[in-house]
Amino acid sequence: MMSTEVFLCLVLVLLSDVLHPWSEVQGLVEGLEVHQPAQLSAALGETVTLHCNFTCTLQDRDWLYGKFYRVKGGNKIHIDNKTVSQTTCTVSSTIANITLESEAVYYCEVKMPRHTTSIDVNGSGTAVTVYAEPSSMEIPEPQTLVVDTEALLSCAVNGFYPQSISVTWFYRDLQVPLTSITNHLTTNRNGTFSLTSQYRFTPAVRDNGTVCRCQASHPAWRHHVTLERVLDVKYGPQSLNLTSQNRPVLGEGSNKTLELPEGSPLHVSCWSDGNPRPWTGWFKDRGDRLTPVEPPVGCSNKTLHVGAVQREDEGVYWCVARNSYGERNTSFTLLVVVSDYVTSFIARLLATVIFFFLVALMLICTNIIRDNRLRTGLNQGDREPGLSGLKEDD
Repeated sequence: MMSTEVFLCLVLVLLSDVLHPWSEVQGLVEGLEVHQPAQLSAALGETVTLHCNFTCTLQDRDWLYGKFYRVKGGNKIHIDNKTVSQTTCTVSSTIANITLESEAVYYCEVKMPRHTTSIDVNGSGTAVTVYAEPSSMEIPEPQTLVVDTEALLSCAVNGFYPQSISVTWFYRDLQVPLTSITNHLTTNRNGTFSLTSQYRFTPAVRDNGTVCRCQASHPAWRHHVTLERVLDVKYGPQSLNLTSQNRPVLGEGSNKTLELPEGSPLHVSCWSDGNPRPWTGWFKDRGDRLTPVEPPVGCSNKTLHVGAVQREDEGVYWCVARNSYGERNTSFTLLVVVSDYVTSFIARLLATVIFFFLVALMLICTNIIRDNRLRTGLNQGDREPGLSGLKEDD
């Protein structure tokens, strides 16, 4: 009979043969780990390379296989172009000309067959996200912008992905409130999106020449996409300004006056701001009507000019500025100062008398000075002989 010790040895041998493959597999699973990046972002049309690395202990007769796959409809779809390196313990696959359909989670699968057992280990997956910066962006020419009239600026952003972009408007480098913006999103046939953002506002005169900026952005894009438009706001003539070269125009409103002596030149300029530039003309109030200024009074562009004003040039002159968006006017009264004849004669006579008086006074002073010099010379001549005698006596 078989001894108990022999029986136990046989049992242990049989158990070791049965448990050997299982223990080998357990050790293999514990020793094989696959690591891959969690996320990868790529632009539409680019080439993307997936990669993973693993740690394991290979024996002489071991082989290693690796590939990437995605799950669609419950089925595995593998990527064919792959590279497996047993020396660097890496698996890589390339996706050329990536499309929107390429957006998925890709798993790295590493397989190691040993004896009659094959071990498959998967990575946690790499989520590939696809983005597309706008293919075009424009701010179409708006309808005519008129002061104090509600207007609309549109910004069209086309061919971008994903749809969750941010469109921001800036006015005078300040961000426009969201309450003034309306966005309309549409889907294109290729899966990308287009968005029209509208900025509603009421332009003022000071907005003419102002820069408005539309900016589209997404965290996945390499940079913001920005477009600008300079506002062309139409408005009528603003306040009119009168300037005179010789004397200032005094007064305000309809009480402006300009006094000039008879015969002096008249040169008054009239200026007004407007878009488009206003036409400017001068008119004279004839009592019952306004008539354009005609020669001998000349009107050149915005300047009223008279070479030498006379009494008949007195009156009220109107400057009128107008364009297709409004009209404005202002006036001044020209007063010609004529010298009185009697007063002028007396003034000239008085000036003549004063002149002759001064001449006579100068003659008298000259005679007195000359007489004094003569007397002084005679006195000196009378004393000279006496002095000579004294010298001789001595």
